[in-house]
Amino acid sequence: MARPTLPREFAEPGERLLTWGTGAAGQVLASNRAIYLPSAGDFAAAGWTRLAWTSVDRAAWEEPEIVIEGRLEGSARRWRVMLSDAGRLPEVIRERVTASIVISEHVDLVEGGGARIVGRRTDGDSAVEWSVTFDPGLDPDDPALRAAAVTALADLRDSLGI
Repeated sequence: MARPTLPREFAEPGERLLTWGTGAAGQVLASNRAIYLPSAGDFAAAGWTRLAWTSVDRAAWEEPEIVIEGRLEGSARRWRVMLSDAGRLPEVIRERVTASIVISEHVDLVEGGGARIVGRRTDGDSAVEWSVTFDPGLDPDDPALRAAAVTALADLRDSLGI
């Protein structure tokens, strides 16, 4: 099979294809900046969903299926793709997701609960993107809890000099 190319509609300057996998639903492309998943629907354009590595929360490979969990336009989403030929895709996904993480730390916010704070950096970018995920059972809309998370994030950033 010929080497695919990144969709022109999405590719950023300096973005390059690293590897790909092939399945019945199409190809999954992995670049230095994002994973491209074959899809249709609200988030897809030209048959692709582009998910930056900083938006991938979890990836799992159990042959022949790859499962990607991430955030797209503020919503948690899950993609399942059956691959007949995964090639180096699982290894590259693991490396890219791991490489994007600057820090991942759980902080206590209230008695018996807290949040995971993750700082991630994209390839070639010095800015760190931060996410806060509250433990199950905590109300992320609680103003006191959100204020405690903001303080914890500020403390963490100060301690790292970021």
